[in-house]
Amino acid sequence: MGKSLVIVESEAKTSTIKRYLGKDFDVMATHGHVRDLSKEGDRQFGVDIENDFAPIWKIDEDKKAVVKELKQAAKGVEANGADGCIYIATDPDREGEAIGWHLWDILELAPAGNSDDDDKAVVFRILLEEITKTGIDRAFKEPMELDAYKFDAYKARRILDRIIGFSLSDVLREKVPGEWKKITGGRVQSVA
Repeated sequence: MGKSLVIVESEAKTSTIKRYLGKDFDVMATHGHVRDLSKEGDRQFGVDIENDFAPIWKIDEDKKAVVKELKQAAKGVEANGADGCIYIATDPDREGEAIGWHLWDILELAPAGNSDDDDKAVVFRILLEEITKTGIDRAFKEPMELDAYKFDAYKARRILDRIIGFSLSDVLREKVPGEWKKITGGRVQSVA
């Protein structure tokens, strides 16, 4: 039987999860987000405004080595065919869901629970609400697909932060006197 891969956000969780899951699982961490909006596109927002505000994603420079390791591990699971699975176990919130979607895209993974493509590992999203034996067992009994609505919410927040924040920050730096030259604004501050 081939190994399965579990991907979490925090390195601190990996050894505990590995201990509970055993030798049939590799557990790796992303160390947070692996990509973000680039500084390309219209006004360097990382957004193609003319193309329905499509985001332009870029892998963070300090995460390229992590992404390379994750790609190698995912290919190793895929080489085992139906014997292994990939579990995206990033945090159970909007940001964790976003990291999961970015991983799914970057690692070129198949849809959750796929059985049509023997060249791709079966991929599931699991929610680790607690890092205990009980919590981990519960999560693996209830695998699911990534939540497109949470990812869309994340994309909307990042795009609005970039477009409104970049524009508003320039105005704030120009209008607010004194030591506030590094002041920034975003979608929340824009109302004020």
